[in-house]
Amino acid sequence: MKSLSHLSLLTVAVTLAVGCNDCRNSYENLDFPPYMHQYFGVFEKANYFIYINQDSTKTDSIYISDYLERMIANNFNCTRDPMRRGFINSQYLSNGDRVQFSYYVGLYGMAEIQLIDWSESGSLSIFSPDNLDTNVLAARKNVEPEYFETLLIWETPPQIEYDVWRFPDSSEGDLYFAKNKGLVQFTVPISQDTFKLTDYYIQ
Repeated sequence: MKSLSHLSLLTVAVTLAVGCNDCRNSYENLDFPPYMHQYFGVFEKANYFIYINQDSTKTDSIYISDYLERMIANNFNCTRDPMRRGFINSQYLSNGDRVQFSYYVGLYGMAEIQLIDWSESGSLSIFSPDNLDTNVLAARKNVEPEYFETLLIWETPPQIEYDVWRFPDSSEGDLYFAKNKGLVQFTVPISQDTFKLTDYYIQ
């Protein structure tokens, strides 16, 4: 079982963003970039999501545990930067293991979310390319995201169309994140079974 201690290096990396500035207790509180936050801000305590696979033989759910949210003092920019972390719990998303996530604004105002060891190929890091609120997302480790202005997740009713970013992994499957809904579709590593969102609660 993974432990939150594995996230300590991420926290230290953000916390140690210490420059020579004398902020004199005058800090600006930063928020997550609104565009990116529409896709990943739903990962917080009390929210849950329910999925069914393509042939309706399996169901799954996602909920958040060990959730922590705080502001981190950044003496380089004289800002307080938001940080969230916890576990995404799911039966199938990561072959039955919990997926650690860390979602934060870093040294130069760039927001990033890391899904740590979500698959055999390692972690997935998704970020805004700069500290501006541009309508673009990117990923590390040669992952090429694809944007769909409208994507029909279900071919039968309710046939809901989503504004979606797809993050493919050629060996492990795909993750589809929709605006204001979070993860709306995922492919299970190894088995390649595809699950789609059917219900959710977002407070």
